[in-house]
Amino acid sequence: MNIGSPIGSFTPFEPKDNEKGLLAGSRDSGLTTKGMLHGYQLASNLHTTIGGQNIKRVIASPLKRAHKTARICAHELSRLHDKKLFVHTSKVLQERHFGKLEGTLIEDIPKLAISYRNTSHGMIYVEEAHEAESMEKFYTRAEDVLNFLRKESKKMTGDTLVVAHAGIAQMIYLRHHNRHWEDIFQIPILQNGHFLIID
Repeated sequence: MNIGSPIGSFTPFEPKDNEKGLLAGSRDSGLTTKGMLHGYQLASNLHTTIGGQNIKRVIASPLKRAHKTARICAHELSRLHDKKLFVHTSKVLQERHFGKLEGTLIEDIPKLAISYRNTSHGMIYVEEAHEAESMEKFYTRAEDVLNFLRKESKKMTGDTLVVAHAGIAQMIYLRHHNRHWEDIFQIPILQNGHFLIID
């Protein structure tokens, strides 16, 4: 499945909801002060971590924590290229909507979710919840993301830095490699500030 130039997907650093032990999902939770500091530290090393010299565009989820991280990265890349890079946003990059679970304590997920799984890496993953985006729809949305990125890659040469969220980044990875959505329970959950390279 060709997506053009390589894509680096970068998850934001610590959002305020996570700091409080809450499930953020599609809630518009901003970054903590520590999260912003970590973002600046990592952005300053983009040229060595994922080849920042080749990144020609930055696309982000419109949620505050992702968009702020993207702006930090774009600012550093602009300095590196000596050319202004702007952040473009797309709603398809938003994190999964967890319905009535959003904003609840993560430790309460087993009591409140319709169904959940303990992943092979010791994490709790919501499979089904009241009014939540289904896993099947989430997986389909990952294909929408790939189609969107294919179109973007045709507009100019170079790599793309996508600043999104752990769940959608994992679904993009699975869809790109033609793996079933249930494989999400078998792959490591991306932590805050981690990269996922898709080529």
